[in-house]
Amino acid sequence: MTRSDEKLENFFTAAKEAQPLPDAALMHRILQDASVVQNGFLEPAPLPAAGFWAGIVDTLGGWRGVSALTVSACAGLWFGFVTPQTVSDLSAGLIPQATFAELDYGDPYGLQDMLTEI
Repeated sequence: MTRSDEKLENFFTAAKEAQPLPDAALMHRILQDASVVQNGFLEPAPLPAAGFWAGIVDTLGGWRGVSALTVSACAGLWFGFVTPQTVSDLSAGLIPQATFAELDYGDPYGLQDMLTEI
């Protein structure tokens, strides 16, 4: 190392060891701000709702969840009781009605027909 590098190294070492301290006015302002914030924490937190139904409402996600569940249940009941005519029309076209009247439920596999042919 050259002499100029040693001088610079001494300056860098001194700068690393120096710890700047805040002045008293800055510390006073910081403590005042902290006391204002801490005074806001002195208000008690609201108590949680107690009771059986309040617990159920909280479990379902509050009043929004309860209202969504109620609307869904009412819509499901409505669709269950009031079947649109188009559903029965569509199913009538897919399944022929005459087939049900001609089935012999005593012989579902048609074994009697096979035996009579032999």
